[in-house]
Amino acid sequence: MTQYTAEVEFAMPAPNESPLKRYATAETPQEAKDLAVHYVPWEGVIHRTGVWTGSIDDRPDGGHENELLDHQ
Repeated sequence: MTQYTAEVEFAMPAPNESPLKRYATAETPQEAKDLAVHYVPWEGVIHRTGVWTGSIDDRPDGGHENELLDHQ
């Protein structure tokens, strides 16, 4: 069975403006993305999301520069 992992990069309102990330793994790309977004606090501002095949350890090195992540 194939698994997919989603990464969501987001920021919280000041004073914590540093980028934060949440991850989720599921059986479909959409489910993984939905779960990862669900873990973002309601006041968080999402900047990028991305999904890849495999676990968090399988994340491609290139990141959004190689179209892993989409700008919001």
